[in-house]
Amino acid sequence: MLKKVSADILILFAGRLGGLVTNLLFLPLYDMALGPVVFGAVSIVLAVQAFFLMFDFGLATLLGADLASAGKDRIARQRCAGIWHMSRNAVGVASLAAGLAAMTVAGAIDTGGGVMRPSDYLLAALFLAGMILINAGQAALIADGRIRLASGLQVGGAIIRSVAALLAIHLLDPGLQSFLLGQLVIVAMHVLLLDAVLRRILGRPLSHSAEDGGFFGLWRRVRMLMAYGLAGALVMQIDKPLVAHFFSLELAGRWFLVVTYSLTPIALLAGPLHQYFWPRVVQAKDNPSVLLEISRHFQVATVLAVTAPCMFLAWMAPEIVSLWLGHAPDSDLVASLAAPLVLAAGFGAMGYLPTAFLIGTGRRRFAAILSWFMLLLVTAGLAVAGYAGSIHGFLLVYCLFHVVGCLVQWFWMLRHSNRRAWHPLLIGSWLLPLLLILFPYSMLMLVIAQADLGLLARLSAGIVAGAAVTAVIGWWLWAGYAKSVDAD
Repeated sequence: MLKKVSADILILFAGRLGGLVTNLLFLPLYDMALGPVVFGAVSIVLAVQAFFLMFDFGLATLLGADLASAGKDRIARQRCAGIWHMSRNAVGVASLAAGLAAMTVAGAIDTGGGVMRPSDYLLAALFLAGMILINAGQAALIADGRIRLASGLQVGGAIIRSVAALLAIHLLDPGLQSFLLGQLVIVAMHVLLLDAVLRRILGRPLSHSAEDGGFFGLWRRVRMLMAYGLAGALVMQIDKPLVAHFFSLELAGRWFLVVTYSLTPIALLAGPLHQYFWPRVVQAKDNPSVLLEISRHFQVATVLAVTAPCMFLAWMAPEIVSLWLGHAPDSDLVASLAAPLVLAAGFGAMGYLPTAFLIGTGRRRFAAILSWFMLLLVTAGLAVAGYAGSIHGFLLVYCLFHVVGCLVQWFWMLRHSNRRAWHPLLIGSWLLPLLLILFPYSMLMLVIAQADLGLLARLSAGIVAGAAVTAVIGWWLWAGYAKSVDAD
């Protein structure tokens, strides 16, 4: 059982790695082909996309939870098919309208001399609507255990979309519209493919009109998820348009690169772990002992996955960013902002477990209230930093957001858990693994920094040292849970 769990997680890692590497490789190519002003507009579109992937009207969370609970029950799976069928139409239209509104607001911030044209708003909205449906379909496949299929579609879609956008930029014209057209064609094909796959594996949709209240029943179930997702998406994406408003579109593009670099460990490593373990938290919500064991596995895996990569990316930020953005004259600014933010984001990733606990066990109202409270605090802090003209103020606000948000969620989860869960979760599954990785890897990084090595040799040595420390500690801790995992 432990081997299957590890294999499934590695497949999710591979899928996310393929998509992330594609993104990281193509962003500098877009920047070079489009120039800093047009790329700033592209960064706004991608930031709005990231917003809607977090605020997806609660569709991905709802589908994932229902499929995790449905198991092999045919009627329950047909209900999930009904949710997908309704959402494909209703959420598609709603996201198209919301995307138009969002891009209109983004266009009002366009300080680059009319980079965004009216026709771009429609193309961007169609692109956003398609990405929401793709995100929901991917969540459904993962919750249903179709991990290989989900990862393959994710990687393939990301690569083909990126290549199509770059070809459109070079073959048509170096503008925002070409970028959007190249992305949109592949997104439409991806949605059609996902729809066909879900119809095949879920069966014929079961009507919700009588038993579940149709669209109104769906609304009642999803409204708290929408409130939670909207606040979470706003707090993570409001910074880009505010940087463009208070500073410039060019600096918004630089800040977008900072955030992309800093969130790499979360996107690549912690995110797939959340996708894998969250449905299992939902399944175990009524069995405290099983829920505790799953939570321990979840937290240990998160610490193992995130700690060394965050330390490496922070320590080697100047060298890595100079390789990544070698064409950019301001790569030093990107590196100086990214180094502390990647550490704060890594700490914030430790909050994935309490987040899964809150949402998966039905504490959605508190999660929504907390998200909106954090949004108000972050927005106020960004406004102060913006009026002061301090981009480092933006950095401080988001570092505090990641750290404080994680601690508040942990405090609430432990307060509402059995006291016997405190020690195995907080000490055994978080602090102990963190310290076991932190100290030896810090010593190794100091040795590597003092050694007379070239750039590539130092980068390689840092990666190998991090992997070795994590592998040793991971084998000791993760394999130690084999008996309890097999019991599950």
